[in-house]
Amino acid sequence: MKKFINPLDPDDVNVKLAIKKWASDFLNLDAAAHIDIVEHLCSDAQCLHSETVLKVENTEGSHFYKISKPLTFIRKADVLTMKKV
Repeated sequence: MKKFINPLDPDDVNVKLAIKKWASDFLNLDAAAHIDIVEHLCSDAQCLHSETVLKVENTEGSHFYKISKPLTFIRKADVLTMKKV
């Protein structure tokens, strides 16, 4: 499946900033916390698209959260229901 590229944000900078803000607020992270966002093909054979994984690093260690959607299609509600893996 070909990845959708938003012509207004081809490098996904704006969507990543929004996701980081939503995740930081949702998880009550302090300013020292760091969030990495990676989009990749689903590991589940029944999944037809890509999924997005957030790696959150803070003083408590590293934690991973999965959103079963391509990066471009993630909205605030998805972040509020993301699953810890």
